[in-house]
Order: sequence, then structure tokens, then C-alpha cells
Amino acid sequence: MSIAKVRFWLIGVFGTVLMVAGLVVLAGLARETGSKMVVNALAGNSKAIGTAVRIQIERAFELGISLDELVGVDSVLEGELQRHRELSFFALVQKGAAGEPNAASDGGKVIAFVTRAKVTDAQRDEMKKLIIKPGDAELVSESYRATKMDVTDAQAMARQQAAAATEVVVPAAPQEAASSPVQPAAPQASVSQASLVIGYPVNYIDEQVNAVATDLIVAVLIALVLVTEFLRYASQHSTLREFFRFIEFTGQVKANNFGVRAGARSGDPMGALSLTLDERLNSIRQRYSGLLQRIERAPAHLQLGVKAELDKVAQAYRLRSDPTEVVSTADVARLRIGVFLVAMSEEICRPFFAVFASNLDGPVGLSPQLLAGIPLTTFLLVWALAQPIGASLLTRFGPNRCLTIAATVVSAGMLITAMTSNWTVLVAVRALTGGAYGGMFIFTLAMMLRHAGASGRAGAMAGFLSAVVAAGMCGPVIGGLIAGNFGFTAAFFTAAACSIASIGFVMGTADVVAAKKQVKEVSFAATLNSMRNAPLIFLMLFSTIPAKLVTTSVLLMLVPLTILDMGESPAVAGRLILLYFFGVFLVSGYIGTLSDRWNARKTFVTIGGLMSALACFIGYQLDSIWGLVVLCSLLGLGQAALASSQALLATGMMVTKDAKADRELALGIYRLIDRFGGAMGPIMAAVLIKQFGLRGALLGVGLIVGVGAVVAAVALWTYKDKDSTEEQESEESCETKVTA
Repeated sequence: MSIAKVRFWLIGVFGTVLMVAGLVVLAGLARETGSKMVVNALAGNSKAIGTAVRIQIERAFELGISLDELVGVDSVLEGELQRHRELSFFALVQKGAAGEPNAASDGGKVIAFVTRAKVTDAQRDEMKKLIIKPGDAELVSESYRATKMDVTDAQAMARQQAAAATEVVVPAAPQEAASSPVQPAAPQASVSQASLVIGYPVNYIDEQVNAVATDLIVAVLIALVLVTEFLRYASQHSTLREFFRFIEFTGQVKANNFGVRAGARSGDPMGALSLTLDERLNSIRQRYSGLLQRIERAPAHLQLGVKAELDKVAQAYRLRSDPTEVVSTADVARLRIGVFLVAMSEEICRPFFAVFASNLDGPVGLSPQLLAGIPLTTFLLVWALAQPIGASLLTRFGPNRCLTIAATVVSAGMLITAMTSNWTVLVAVRALTGGAYGGMFIFTLAMMLRHAGASGRAGAMAGFLSAVVAAGMCGPVIGGLIAGNFGFTAAFFTAAACSIASIGFVMGTADVVAAKKQVKEVSFAATLNSMRNAPLIFLMLFSTIPAKLVTTSVLLMLVPLTILDMGESPAVAGRLILLYFFGVFLVSGYIGTLSDRWNARKTFVTIGGLMSALACFIGYQLDSIWGLVVLCSLLGLGQAALASSQALLATGMMVTKDAKADRELALGIYRLIDRFGGAMGPIMAAVLIKQFGLRGALLGVGLIVGVGAVVAAVALWTYKDKDSTEEQESEESCETKVTA
């Protein structure tokens, strides 16, 4: 790395650290300044709320209802707790009832105690300490403050005063009685009947500031993801297209690929520079051809060693195949934005679809859980089965027809779902939508791989994965907001609009088919037969399935249940899961480029598996919210490292095993097995949780993926990825004849 690049990165890191430090200092000052004001205001607010509740109880006393006869106190307190989200608990404690069950240390009895729904036992015990604690009106514990208000029985007070007025003081001796007048007794002091305790958290201001800051960060991330996706498409279809093409060309040359050409199409200075570089590369190729001819004319005993060395040079610098132009990424960007919009259409429905389906009229006897689960399961099963079928449809009918029909069916399915009230129709529509959705994914992925060429497959695969992940980050938040403010119908129509918009992007996609694919016979049986080799079986069993299993088990089961066990809200689980998607989105494209450049598929698969295992082990050791932060973040980085390389390694094994095997059909079969591993995740997590608890289950899935990564690495130790060497060169040559 040059000094200029080092200086650039140092300045960037230093500036970022200064900016973050300034924001942290400002946030700390704001919290310290506003904390006292907020706590005082909260105390006054709780007193006002408590006064209103106290008056209701005292009115009951005035009507002759005693404290023991009061009914509905819990309902009143629960209603107040729901209306005032800043409060933590309410309690009504009767005084002067020593020796009774639940008697407090000052002789009181807890009549009613209402808390938030999701409160841990430790938090409830701390609340009870404040409830039974005698003393002043303001009580403070480690985590909570409480305001205590006396509730007076006014009717009992009036009776006491009337009784006291009729009492007389009897003299001790008869002679004193004769000489002294009768004196009424002094009124007795009124003793309050009960205390109303209103509690709120000590760190209320911190929780509010953290929640607002987290929501702002999530909103900024979603906005950045949306802008990035559309800017990437716009940049590839603007005047900067040739500039990006030139950058890709120079990157290939720096990676020792002398078999690539810039293919300048303009007379500007950049075009002239590209033409000069093409001429230099052609001269290198001519020198190689001249040397090869001279060696062939030399005596046989001199050819062996020299020719072997020349072959190594030719293989290292891609000189044996015909020159190929850098494939324009404009079509890849068009397909990427198309898959992003289609994925968005489904992700928008994710937050509320289960609620929508469970409220429809279905067969008698089905629980709401089954009413919601059957359409979801049907959708996922048909989606998985559509992967290998979609690959054969793409070869038969071409990309434009397949992509357009699939996006249209997804749009129609969303519109019908929005208007249906019949559960059976919903199941049928979800099956149809799942087939179209799965077909759209395999069509788009196959076309992105075709356009990227043999030297850019990992980058295209990573781009596809990033688009799906970006939709997973944006869709649920947007869908939840639309459904909450405008209803389910509006959200389904928005999802349909996204799918309809994708048609405009995917139509007109050029079909890029290698020349050898036109002459060879594509055989489904040959593709299945190609799976009968030991390295591929080990890769599938010990890398593909465990990698998907750990992802679904952690994100769908372990993180949400652990957050619930900690007493946090589901919103916290959603923010943690977002870290996983952000990690995948952030680095998958860069790792895909490195995988292509270094031809390091096996290395990245092993690193990704070990990182996923390490994430689970750290989450197991750090039994806190920070452990889950590291778990989700590191798991996202691990999955980004292995996803694209794993898919290409598996499909490459199938294709090189049998010449009649079809790459896109192999990709569909791989995706089917990948989905099978994902479906096993929640089931495996449930079994481990039942046997070993949440932490034990996390350690268990970490061991599964870690041991699997090691076994797969050992099994693939001697395997040579031919997909990136001789076959790659021949395929690039064939693609040149079609696209040049």
C-alpha cells in the first residue's frame, strides 16, 4: 500500500473518531443536564396520576365500601399503567394489618400490585422492597423511584370524631366528680387506611435517550441503504459508466489478468488511454505467441523444460485464451435493483402477514397459529422447490419472458392477497406467489452470473446477496409503518407496487449464453449424477447446511428468546438482528471481489464458518446484551465471507464433474439444499433449548458450525477449484464470441 493511501485512511479514521467522540460528549452533557429536570417532572407527573387514583379509592370509602371489599382495583391500576408508559408499577398497601398474609414490615398488607407484562423476577423483587418499605413519601432503590401517597377513609374519620365528641372523662374519685364538670374527650387523630405507591425507573432519561438515538441510527441506516441501492443503479447508467468500466479493467490487469481488454468506445482522453493499454496488452500476447512458435521449432529435448515454464506464465497471466472485453456492469446493476424491489415486496409484508392470516375465516378447528403458519410454510416450500425448476425454465424460455412473468405473478399475488378475505384462497395465492418469487430469484441470480462472466461470479453472487439483505433491512420497517398507519391493504398494495416497478428494470435484459452452452446437451440427470462426488457431499453436509442452520436458529429463535428472558422488548431483538443484515450488506461485495481476484473460494468458506462459530462462542461467554451485539455482528460478517464463495464452489464442483451438467440447474439444486438447512435451524434450536437451555443451545449451534467448518476444510484440502483456471479461460473465450 502506498504512502498516499495510508495517509488517506489515517485521515479518514481520525476524522471519524473525532466526530464520534464529539457526539458522545454532547450526548453525555445533554443527558446530565436534562436528567434532573426529567426526573423532577416525572415525580410531579406520578403524584398527579396517583392523586387521581387516590380520589377514586376515597370516594369508594365515602360510599361505605371498606378496603377489603374493594373490587376492580387491579383493573383501574392496569389501565393507568397502560395509559402512562413512563411508570413501572402501582401498588395499594393496607396499613394496620400485621400478621396477615403478605404483611409488610411496617404492619401493612399488599392489596394490589400491578407491573409491566415483561418484568423479570429480580425486577419484581426490587419493586416489592419499595412497596413495603416504611418511610417518606419519596423512596429510592437501585433501579426505581417510588412516590407513596396516603389514602384516607373520610367516612371512618367522621365516625371517629362523632364518637369522640360523646365521650366524657370519668373522675377517679366520687368527691371529684361532684365538684368537676363533665369534659368531652379530645378527638382522636385520623390514621390513613392505606398507601398508594407509584414507581418509575431511576434511569428513565437514559432509556429514553438511548431509544431515540437507536431509532435515529436505524432510520439513517435504512435511508443510506435505499440511497445506496438506487445510486448504484444510477451510476451504472450515467456518463460515469465508462469510467467504472475502466476501473474494472485496470483492476483486472493489476490482478495479472492480461487476457482482458478495455474495449474503448469513445474518443475522449479516457478512451485514448484505454486504447493505448489495449495495444500494450496485445503486444505482450504477440510476444507470447512468438516465443511459443520459436520453442515449437526447437529440438524436442529443449522444448520440455522451457515450454513448461512458458505454460506457467501463460496460465498465471491468462494468455492462452482469446482476449475478452470487460463485461459492463450496467446489466448487472439493472438486475440487482430488480431483485431488490421484488425482495422488498415480500419483506414489506413480513411484520404483519401472520396477524393478517390469523384473522381470516378458515377451517373450523384450526388455531390462529395454524391459520398463520400454513400459508407461510406453503410459501417457503414452493419457493424452495421452484429453485431447480426455474433454472430449466430460464434455459428454455429466455430471461426476458421468465423475469417479466415472474414479477407480474408476484404483483398479482400481492393484489389478490390485499383483497381476499378467504383463508383457502390465501393459501393458494401464497403458493403461486412463492413459486414466482423463487423463480424470480433464480432467474435474476443466473443472469447476474452470466453477465458478470467467469472472472466476476463471486462479485455478482455477493451483489445478489447484498440486494436481498438490503431489502430485508428496509422492508420490515417500511411495511410496519404503513400497516400501522394506513392498514394491511395499503401495505399489500405498496408491496405490489414494488414488484410492478421491478418489471421496468428487468425487461430488456440481454441474454448472455456461452458458446459451449449452445452446443452441449444440458442434462438434468447428468446434473444430479454430478453430485455423487465426495468433496461436494462433504461441502454440503458440513458447510452449506450448518451455515444456514446457525443463521436461522440464532436470528429466529435464540436472539428473540434471549432478549425476552432478559426482560427487554421485541424491538431490542429487531435492532440486534439488524446488525446481522448490516454486516452482510457492508462487506459481502468487497469479499466477493477478493474471492474472484485471489481465487480463494475454499479459504473464504472456511473463514466464514469459523467466524460464525466464534460469534456463537462469544455470545455464550458474554451473557449480556453486549454479547448479543457481538454475536449478531460477527455472525453477519461470517456469513458474508462464506455465502458467495460457498455457492460458486458447490456449483463449480457439479459442472466440472460432468460435462453435461448445467451450471444454473446446479445452482438451483444448491439453493434447494441451502433452504433445507435453513428450515432445520429453528427445529434444531428448539431441541437444544429444551435439553440445555438458551445458553447451552447457543454453544451447541456454535459447535455444529465450527466442527463442520473444520471437517469441510480438511475434506477440501486437496481439491483444486478448476472453475477458476482452465475452464474459466475457455468459458471467457466462448463468452467473447457471443458478446463481442
